[in-house]
Amino acid sequence: MRNLSDKKYWNNVWREEERNEIMSFIFAPLLAKYLPVLENKTYFEIGCAPGTIMAFFNKVYGCMVSGIDYTDSEMIQKCLSRLDVNDYELFSDDFLEFNPGGGGGYDIVASFGFIEHFTDTGDIFARHRRLLNEGGYLIIEMPNLRYFNKIIYSLFDKELLKIHNLNAMSPNVISELAGEFDILYCDYYKSTLFDFNKDSAELSKIPAIKSLFLFISKIIRALRLDNIPNRFFSPYIVFIGKLKSSC
Repeated sequence: MRNLSDKKYWNNVWREEERNEIMSFIFAPLLAKYLPVLENKTYFEIGCAPGTIMAFFNKVYGCMVSGIDYTDSEMIQKCLSRLDVNDYELFSDDFLEFNPGGGGGYDIVASFGFIEHFTDTGDIFARHRRLLNEGGYLIIEMPNLRYFNKIIYSLFDKELLKIHNLNAMSPNVISELAGEFDILYCDYYKSTLFDFNKDSAELSKIPAIKSLFLFISKIIRALRLDNIPNRFFSPYIVFIGKLKSSC
């Protein structure tokens, strides 16, 4: 199995991009629809930099949060401190070498933009699942860089495409791996590439394009065309599943 990105790349990304807002988390409405009350539950995030999603689950859901990332942990610690999250567990390690010991079971395991950076999707999915307690929730999000979005990135950021496994970017790929789960959601999310993180380091490198995308995004929202999931234009794929009971 091969990791398509490296530590140097991610350190550079998070040095250039600072996220402070957690209440406008783009996946919050979807999570609210499918997740129950999670107060005092344990949350573990794979590829947790910069730390804002850990903060979201701590502040919004009341979870006890943990995470693993092989980028510089100091950046994550500063982010969590800035967002007033002081009680957490952070592993600075390569996930492929991670051994939590003592079972390492968590009530919620999640990754956002992680699984598609590896050539063996099935192995990475299985590593997520092994960290879950029975009856726990698994959340996996990845970008959809196929179809129209692939054309856009081919024009403006070819290098980014190279560090993604495009073959993993299909709800069918993930659902076929999820036999042990009750699937709550496994589909595309949002309508267009133009519904993106305004603090994106990649887009910030091209201010004119970023301004254009923000303008088009406002028009799309005004016309209420921002939430029509489809394979051709949606920017995200999201899986939410609950691990089935063994009895």
